[in-house]
Amino acid sequence: MDSRNKIMSWRQAKETGARVVTGYFDPMIPAQVERLRRIAGDGRLVVLLKTPEDAYLDVRARAELAASLAFVIAVVVEDAAGGDVEVVPAHEEEARLREQFLSLVRDKAAVKA
Repeated sequence: MDSRNKIMSWRQAKETGARVVTGYFDPMIPAQVERLRRIAGDGRLVVLLKTPEDAYLDVRARAELAASLAFVIAVVVEDAAGGDVEVVPAHEEEARLREQFLSLVRDKAAVKA
């Protein structure tokens, strides 16, 4: 299956009955993948993709990255979602991890310059 087929409407994703988690995934780093794997446990996840104001990657690229994870069964862009579901907010811890990662990237770029 082409993982891009996992990017769907909220109505379709809600029908899966899977646990829903929110996140930015901009960029997606290994620590986030591991956290998502822990949240999924033995089950599967629907990722409700949020967009930070200062996004580096466009929403389609981030959706395709999230959809490529085997334990993710659906990805929904935040604008397409409804508010009638319980979600696990992964984006709160993600903000800290994102800043740490981007700081490392900036440091490495400064060394090469």
